[in-house]
Formats: sequence, structure tokens, C-alpha cells
Amino acid sequence: MKTRMTELMAILAIAALAPPAYADWVQDLAAASTERHYVLSTAAEVERAQALFLRLMRGERGATLGKAWSELGFDLISDATQGLTWLQEQSTARHGRGFFIFRQGGASALQMPHAFKDAMTGQIGVTLFRQGRYSAAAWNTVPRDFVVDGRRIDADMAHLDDSYFIAFARAFAQRHPQGRVYQLHGFEQESRRSGAARGAAVILSDGTRTPASTLRRLADCIAGQARASVLTYPEDVRELGATTNTVAAALRREGFAGFVHVEMSHRFRSNLSQSPALQKKLLICMGGVD
Repeated sequence: MKTRMTELMAILAIAALAPPAYADWVQDLAAASTERHYVLSTAAEVERAQALFLRLMRGERGATLGKAWSELGFDLISDATQGLTWLQEQSTARHGRGFFIFRQGGASALQMPHAFKDAMTGQIGVTLFRQGRYSAAAWNTVPRDFVVDGRRIDADMAHLDDSYFIAFARAFAQRHPQGRVYQLHGFEQESRRSGAARGAAVILSDGTRTPASTLRRLADCIAGQARASVLTYPEDVRELGATTNTVAAALRREGFAGFVHVEMSHRFRSNLSQSPALQKKLLICMGGVD
């Protein structure tokens, strides 16, 4: 609970410092992340959401699309001045399905499926989206697991088979088949099994045991820019390979090879959350600049 409140306070602090046009969506994200209620989405609902996400990513806006999202329990909000559109669950339909934002331009997207649990990843996602040129981003709005009336609730957006995170990712792959989906995570060095993982600042993977050479090039870019130890799975390290990540698996089934699982140590996340210079360096490597 403490980690969750810390993350919400950090997001609200970003909202307070943001220009007015940005503050609205950041405040809406924080407000959407205050409840503990999750309803598992059906496969049919996820398929419908995917089609609506694709329409958004192709640039459609307006009342017709807003009505379609409303039928799923979402409000579609646009800020024409800054070219931003975001989706948030209606106050009467908060089922923990996520918060999503879009802009035209760019061919990369961000996902933060474990904000709260992976400390600082939620606020880092806000900062990178604001400073970069990502075309879309997604945050979870309830903890990945929690207990209600003695029953454990599984709301893990990186491991559920039917989720809005999967619908979002599939739609993005249709819109940008050569693009990248960067999924941000956090790990604790002291809890890792191997010396390699315990010494790493960042561990990259694509969810497979045979990653493309582009993953190594990305690792080398981040290592050079950030002057940090950046490892790839399974070449350098045998942990945190995202091999059970359902978003990664869903994208592979679509023939999309641009999924990147970004595991960051606590120290790296702390430095990243506080250093605009490091944020800019990461954006250079992770497709956040034109």
C-alpha cells in the first residue's frame, strides 16, 4: 500500500509541475488509479476494444468513436491544443482495465503494466511520454495483485490472457508493424539469483530465447548513453526474460517483432526519475525522439 501511495503522489507531483494542457491527463491518470476493483475482461470485449484502439491510432476522433468507447465504460477525452487524446474508465465503471493516451506522430509506444508494484515505473512512463514522441502509452490502474475479502485478485496486465493491454498492443502492431512497444518494469538487484543480474542496471529482452540483433544494439545504445551496465536475455543473463509475458506472446502471434521488455534496477529508476539528462539519453535510444 505504501508503494502504491508513493507512486500516486509522484504522479500528482508531476501534474503540479506540468503545463496546464498536460496537467489534466496526468491528474486523470492519478484519479483513475485510486481504487481496488478489478473485473476480468472477456475475450469478446478485448476484441472489441482492439478495433476501437486501432481507430484511435489511425487518427479517428469525434462523437461516434466516443459513443463506442462509452458503451465499454470509458470516457474519450481530447485536448486539441496539444493533440492529445486519452481514455479513462468512467467513475461508475472502474474495473481496473487501464488508462491510455494517444497522439499523432511517432511509431513507438509505452506500457507500464506494474505501476505501484514496480516503484517509479508509472511516473517514469508519464515523464517519457511527455518529453518524447511516443504515439501511445498505457498504465495499469489497479495493483497487479491484491486481496479483497480474503480472496486474492490477479490483475497482472503482463500475464493475463485477455486484457486491454493486449488489445492496445495488438492494435498498435496493426497500425505500426515496424514499430516498437517498450514495456517498463522494475527489479531489485539484491533479490536476483545470479551475479550478472545483481550487477545489472537494465536487463532487456523480447520475450524469446532467440532475440534479434536489434536488441543488442539497443542495449549498447543505452549502455553508452547512460554509462550503465545493460544486459540482454539470454545472451548476458538468464533471468527476467519475459518468456511468460502474455503481451509479448500475443504480439508474436501477430508477427510483430518490436516488443521490448525493459527491466530497470531500483537505482537506475531513481536516477531516471530525477535526471532530465538521463531521461533525454534514454529517449534517444528508445524511439522517443523524431
